[in-house]
Amino acid sequence: MEFVTLTKEEFREFSMKHPMANFMQTTDLGDLKSNNGIKIDYVGVKEKGKLLCATLLEEEPSILGKKVFYAPRGFLIDYNDFKLLKEFTLKIGEFAKEKNAIFIKIDPYISYQERDLDGKIVEGGKDNKKAFQNLVKLGYKHFGFNLMQDTLQTKDKTVDEVMKGMDSKTRQIIRKNERLCITTREISYDELPIFKDIMQHTGDRRNFIDRPLSYYQNMYKT
Repeated sequence: MEFVTLTKEEFREFSMKHPMANFMQTTDLGDLKSNNGIKIDYVGVKEKGKLLCATLLEEEPSILGKKVFYAPRGFLIDYNDFKLLKEFTLKIGEFAKEKNAIFIKIDPYISYQERDLDGKIVEGGKDNKKAFQNLVKLGYKHFGFNLMQDTLQTKDKTVDEVMKGMDSKTRQIIRKNERLCITTREISYDELPIFKDIMQHTGDRRNFIDRPLSYYQNMYKT
């Protein structure tokens, strides 16, 4: 196996076809981050010329002149393939060390175990405990689970079935918005200052720091 740096074109072609494809591992995201001053690397492992796995890496500054590497939503790799995961981990560690990085962060785009809304394990559902164990075995430090709400799917349920599965507070908010005739639509580039103004007022009210207008403009263009 050979650890390689990839061109944008190589990574784009691989990432679009990979089973774990997601926006956080695309050249579009890389372009957006680059426009905001973040250095982007594309790396992978090849065997006999065939690309087996790859990742987009963000180089983020850290303390004492060191860097932190971040693979948003983890690597595009089969986490159940321990041999490949081990090889990629070792090689990417060497690459990061050469770049003066102190560690690598990943948040893999996989669910540990599928559960229903009541927290009960879904019989025959997704089960990635082996992938989790492989990462721990290779020295990755686990900092806790998240709800992975961005991966939830409705599985062809009707609107009524989806509503029924929500908690009562969520249903109440949705129905209130319907009564108030609140809708969503796509905005134009020229309307971004209005969006930014809404975000700024919300940030002031809810006590969080909002992004500058240029951030939203770069995202829109990308």
